[in-house]
Amino acid sequence: MQCMKEMEAQPRMFPDMKTAQDWLKRNKTEVLVGSIVLVAGAAFVVGTAGTGVLVLVPLAAL
Repeated sequence: MQCMKEMEAQPRMFPDMKTAQDWLKRNKTEVLVGSIVLVAGAAFVVGTAGTGVLVLVPLAAL
């Protein structure tokens, strides 16, 4: 059971923005606001846009 928890804690990297957005939609209850997501080598921070909608904000914009 411990190895399953370790697998879930691995960093997520996505080849493109569409793949990242789809993953966020499917896993929104598991993602922490403020988490860093890498998309095609660019860093984004998970944020919210009002009514619980998750958005990816470019890290350079912060």
